[in-house]
Amino acid sequence: MFYDLGASAALRSQQNVDVTVARLGYHVVAFEVAVKGGAKPPPADLSNAPAPALAALFETATRQRSGQSSGAGDGRKSSRVHALSRVTLEVHEAAQLTAWLPLARAFDITAVRPGSEKMLQLALASDGVDIIALDHATAGDAPQSHQQHRALPFRLRRQHIHVAREKGVSFELRYGALVRSSGSRRAALSVASDILRVSGGGRNVILSSGARHAMEFRGVYDVENLLVAFCGITRDDSRALFQRNAAVALQHAHIRESTYKGAVVIERILPAVTTEPSPALSDSDDDQMSEDSER
Repeated sequence: MFYDLGASAALRSQQNVDVTVARLGYHVVAFEVAVKGGAKPPPADLSNAPAPALAALFETATRQRSGQSSGAGDGRKSSRVHALSRVTLEVHEAAQLTAWLPLARAFDITAVRPGSEKMLQLALASDGVDIIALDHATAGDAPQSHQQHRALPFRLRRQHIHVAREKGVSFELRYGALVRSSGSRRAALSVASDILRVSGGGRNVILSSGARHAMEFRGVYDVENLLVAFCGITRDDSRALFQRNAAVALQHAHIRESTYKGAVVIERILPAVTTEPSPALSDSDDDQMSEDSER
C-alpha cells in the first residue's frame, strides 16, 4: 500500500479528490489540520476532529490478510482511498505541547513541528507524538514570493535519530516543496539531504505531499523518480519512505491510541454477568464421586 500522511485538510471536502488520489496510486491519505504556535487558549481546530478512522483501517487490513476480502492490499489501484485525520502542532513553548497533546488524541495521527532543538527533545520525550514534521522551509501560509525559505531552525543530530527509533517516532519530509518554486526547492533539498544522511538512507523517515491543492499531488512513481533524481537514494529506499516506513508510522499511531504507554491494551469491559452459585456437594454426592473414580 502507498501512503500520503500529510495533505491539507482543506482538500478533504473537494469534489472527487479521493478519486484523483486513488488514480495516482495512493491507498491511504491523512488530511492535516495545522495548529500554529502562539495561541494561549486551545485552538478551536483541536475540538473539531473528524471521526476516528485508524482502527477501521487496521480491521480492514486484517480481513484482507485473512483472505476475507480483496482490495488495495494486493498492490492494485483501488477507487477507494482510506481517509485519516491528522493534527500537526507547531510548538515553540513547552506549555503549548503540554496543553495541546491531550486534545490531539481525538485525531488519528499526531505530529509536532518543533520550533527549536529544545522543543524537538521535548516532543521526542512525549508519549503522544507519532511524527516529527521537518517541513519548516514551506510551513508558512504567506505567498511564496514573500516567504523566507529556510532550513531547519535546529541541527538534527544522530542522537535525535536514535531516540526517535527507540520510541518508534518518524521524521517527515514533504515533496510538495520540490514542485512549488526554486526557493522552496533549494531549502527542501538541503533539509532532505541532511536527514537522509543522518538517518542512514531514510530509516524512520516518511515522505508526504504537503499538498495544499489537488494539483500538487504526484503519482507514486513520479515521487520515486523525484527522490532518486534530487536526493541520490536508491529506488527501494525512495519507495520505503511512502510505503513501508509510512506503514510503521501508522502502526505506531494505532498502538498509541489503543494502549497505555505501549503496554496495556485498552478494551471495553462488558458488564459483569451474575450467575447463581453452584450448590454445595452433599455427603452422598462425595461418596458417589469416590466410587466412580475407583471404577
